[in-house]
Amino acid sequence: MKKDTWSAFFQPDRPEDEQFCREHGEMLFARLRFVCLMVVLSYPLYLALDLYFLSTGEKRLNLGILSFLHFLSFFMSLTFLLVRKKLIRRQQSGRRDLLHYVYSYFCFYIFIGASGSLNSQFLTGNIYAYLIILLAASVTFPIPPKKSAVMLAGIHVLFLTGLMKIGGFSLTSIMNMINSTAAAGIAFFLSSTFYSYRKKEMESQQQLQKNEKTFRLLFDLNPHPLILARLSNYQIILFNQRASAYYEGTQLHDKGAGLLFKNSYEEQNIVDVLQEKGSIKGYLTPHFDPAKKDIWIMLSVELVDYLQEPCLLIGTTDVTSFKAEEEKLSAHAFLDELTGIMNRRKGLNVLSSLMNSRQAQPFTLCYIDINGLKTVNDRYGHNKGDHFIKAICQAIQKSLGEEDLLFRMGGDEFVILFPNQPPEAANQAWAAIQLEFDRANQVSRQPYKLSASHGICYYHPGMNISLEELLEMADQEMYKEKRSRHHNKLPPSLP
Repeated sequence: MKKDTWSAFFQPDRPEDEQFCREHGEMLFARLRFVCLMVVLSYPLYLALDLYFLSTGEKRLNLGILSFLHFLSFFMSLTFLLVRKKLIRRQQSGRRDLLHYVYSYFCFYIFIGASGSLNSQFLTGNIYAYLIILLAASVTFPIPPKKSAVMLAGIHVLFLTGLMKIGGFSLTSIMNMINSTAAAGIAFFLSSTFYSYRKKEMESQQQLQKNEKTFRLLFDLNPHPLILARLSNYQIILFNQRASAYYEGTQLHDKGAGLLFKNSYEEQNIVDVLQEKGSIKGYLTPHFDPAKKDIWIMLSVELVDYLQEPCLLIGTTDVTSFKAEEEKLSAHAFLDELTGIMNRRKGLNVLSSLMNSRQAQPFTLCYIDINGLKTVNDRYGHNKGDHFIKAICQAIQKSLGEEDLLFRMGGDEFVILFPNQPPEAANQAWAAIQLEFDRANQVSRQPYKLSASHGICYYHPGMNISLEELLEMADQEMYKEKRSRHHNKLPPSLP
């Protein structure tokens, strides 16, 4: 075979195989070093045996050939160990690929095994050396099927020819031919299988690296903060640029993504949902860092595989401004537009929760109706009527405790809720409200006097009464006072 043909035989089958051939060659080259080291270290034992048999045995020619083959293996292995670094430098300079040396020693060791077994036909009549080296070399050095087929076939044909010349068509010779051919076939199968597995593994790793590069590129270019963390312990693997800047100076870098969740119970719930659905979108949570109080973030979490490991891909968005707007809208939805206190809807919800929750609480209800609002509206207009309502509301609020709740039922009707308070406490509060009315009337220059009627009703857990019925009872008590005012001809809320 010519030099250029021999070099072409060693070249990779396709240009895209070059990277695999280089890495595969480096692996086999490292194995070759180990094999050569084992041969060199074991040679003293073989040398002692060779000297012993040469001095005591017969067929010294064949024993001499066997000794020479042992020495040749030792010499070639030692030569490789001595020039190994030089061979690596040649490979780095691009003058010769490491696989060339692997292929050469692959052929050499199998040839030594075949020669030793042919020589053994004159000594022991077995072919064990060839079979052992054939199988060991094929497993240790998995090479491309085409190349292993050519090298194994070439050496095996020479081996069969040698067997036939030595043993002819004797039964022992034929059995050795059959067994050795079967071993050569098995050796080829093993070498091809390990090579294919190694190649697929390398291709998978290369594809994984490409996918990782693509993922990293998209990860870094994402305009929102992104975090990649291990599912097992929430340890941070990657930050993109936005996340690194946003979380700079926080504890997230050191303590992991678990800080994004309120507690371990929430963590487990999120993991359970992820394992069931694969993703969570728009999860709202307060910020974990005490240095960033009143900060709200929205999390989007995906369960992904990164480098064959389950991970959490977490996108974070600062929604503090949106949360503030939401709270404003929510507050407006439950506030009375004119007075700024709780509206009917919110107040009735509070009452309902106190009556219907598992831990129902006693309370006193005070139903209030402004006196003379219709007269003020008719005589001075609705503008003055609105001021009248707000003045009444402000006077009531000044006389209430921190836990007392005031809400507007609508029009000229209000309700005061006294949680965990008996009727006596409500009566004392109403007396204070009346005093506040008198004080405000003394300094007011408005064409009306602050005045209101009230009715009180007490609720305790276990009462067989609905919210509507409770309000109706308080309303009726309020009308008793209002009728009493008319009966006693008390002055209206006008000067």
